[in-house]
Amino acid sequence: MDLKKLNKDDPLDRMAEKSADTEGMSPMDPPDAYSPPSTEDVAYDTMHPFLQELMDDHKRLIAQMTTFEEALQQIQTSGLSNETGQTLRNSFQFFEENFVVHNRKEEVGFFPLLKRRLIERGEHGTTAERKTGVDVMQNDHTRAVQLAAVACSFFGLAVRLPDEQSRMLTLSGAVQQSKDLIEHVRLHIFREETILFGFANNHFSAEELDQFQTSVETETGKPA
Repeated sequence: MDLKKLNKDDPLDRMAEKSADTEGMSPMDPPDAYSPPSTEDVAYDTMHPFLQELMDDHKRLIAQMTTFEEALQQIQTSGLSNETGQTLRNSFQFFEENFVVHNRKEEVGFFPLLKRRLIERGEHGTTAERKTGVDVMQNDHTRAVQLAAVACSFFGLAVRLPDEQSRMLTLSGAVQQSKDLIEHVRLHIFREETILFGFANNHFSAEELDQFQTSVETETGKPA
């Protein structure tokens, strides 16, 4: 095989040279997940109260995820202690009691109508299912609950294993699952706040958003 000729004629090299002066995206340099191609940023103060409440939920969740992450770092540095164990319990309890309720606020009526509005505007996939960003967010909800369940189970198993090596391996898996959960939740919140909530605020009427707020109060028995 003539390696010099192969290097000269390599189609990948030719493609790289061809695209060197363009602004196209490369699979070797994908766009940052936190830099979506288009957003509809809306200032918090100008948002409808229903969307503000969803964002307030996000702030509380992010604060708890930060505390959770700090506990994970301590576990990696110093091992599991009574203090970090309590933080883990608080974090999983907070997630169960708040994240699931928050999801219901979005899924009661807001997400279904938001999906229909996106489809009406042609902002959907090209497949027969015509998937939108709403489908991604709903899948995120399910994935987050799954990650939390696995991480919590791993921590519970780790403290019960008599063998030290097995215990450490399981604890390491629990920490990694928890880190995946934290990053997943942060990215989910970023996408909702920079894409979907802005779209909703700009393209839903105040009356429609009022109705979502009323539906949430009826569904959960609490103010939206």
